[in-house]
Amino acid sequence: MAIDIIMPNTGFDSQTSRLIEWLKAPGDPVARGETLAIVESDKAEVELEALAGGVLLEHSAAAGAEVTVGAVIGRIGSVEEYRARQSAAAPSAPAPAARVSPVARRMARQHNIALEQVAGSGAGGRIMRRDIEALAAPAPAAAGTAGVVLALPRVRRAARERGIALPAVLAAGYAS
Repeated sequence: MAIDIIMPNTGFDSQTSRLIEWLKAPGDPVARGETLAIVESDKAEVELEALAGGVLLEHSAAAGAEVTVGAVIGRIGSVEEYRARQSAAAPSAPAPAARVSPVARRMARQHNIALEQVAGSGAGGRIMRRDIEALAAPAPAAAGTAGVVLALPRVRRAARERGIALPAVLAAGYAS
């Protein structure tokens, strides 16, 4: 029997929260207490842990979506339930999205890396986090924290909503 994954209340008066990213894809094994997703609150990014073990059956909410607190965002079930869902689905060509881990997809987007040009080192050629990290790693001369913008999630959200690039913003207290 499938167990619902519910969007948690991340703040005192929160009505919604943003689902930043899924760390597990449908079909991935899940252990109780394992982190499934990252959820954004007003002050921090919170790890959403699995309340049960099994297989992630589905994502009911997409990464980046604003979700009502208490809504079902996914389901965990048994391997048999997952197989039954897969066989019930119409047969089609394997989607390229299945070959990329959710974390690698997010990192590729952040670093403007085209996934079609990345050779995956995971099982079956799956593109993993380490593949993107290798391509996005700074040159040795540029190593360090230069270019990293430190900002609260609500500041990042406000900048994203207004189309402002955070590296272009001068932090308070700094002179150019």
